Amino acid sequence: QARRIATPRIDDRIANQARRIRRGRRVGDLTRFETVRLRTRLLAIRSARRVARFDGRVSRRERVRLRAMLDRNSKHIRRLRNNDRPRRAGRGRRT
Repeated sequence: QARRIATPRIDDRIANQARRIRRGRRVGDLTRFETVRLRTRLLAIRSARRVARFDGRVSRRERVRLRAMLDRNSKHIRRLRNNDRPRRAGRGRRT
């Protein structure tokens, strides 16, 4: 049985970014393509976290790498949600 390695700040940031992506799509700030791209990046971060936890501890270098990945993704989310593209009314979905 694998032991759960605590990375609460990283876990919180991942959850927060997932929320920001969902909200951006829901209000129409993000297109479907942008949403897929951001979710794919988040999936890569989750995968890197899993690899970092594999040996039973997350080293300082691994934490720095994960934080850098999260920083970059956060910047991408912010840029894509605020890129002044004309937005559709409603939930951002076609009916």
